Amino acid sequence: MSDFNCLGPDAIPSSAEALIPKDLDFVILPGNDSTAPWMVNCCDPNPVNLPGGCYLWCEIPKSQITTNSDGKKGNTMGQCMRMAGKPTNESRIVGAHYGSGTSTLGVKGMCIWAIMIVATAMHLL
Repeated sequence: MSDFNCLGPDAIPSSAEALIPKDLDFVILPGNDSTAPWMVNCCDPNPVNLPGGCYLWCEIPKSQITTNSDGKKGNTMGQCMRMAGKPTNESRIVGAHYGSGTSTLGVKGMCIWAIMIVATAMHLL
């Protein structure tokens, strides 16, 4: 049993992320089908996990990790999921975490995290 509530398709609580080892590069998003082909295909060879029954996460495959000219990590998971058939009417919130100490999120990732924080705060009001 998890110690967090499912917030719906527009937010990911930090308590869900707390269940994931922090030394991993991972993506997390709202969802409840760990067998969704678009998630399984993009996470391969890593398994898709389902903490609390409402969030999907996996370690980002090395082939999906990018590094910009400033050395900041990014990933191609969102693009992969869309190309693999992720329904466009489902949540577009995808959080990314990079386990190596010096990496940071790119601008797109920071915007997504800001949306999640605002959505979480609004849900709690």
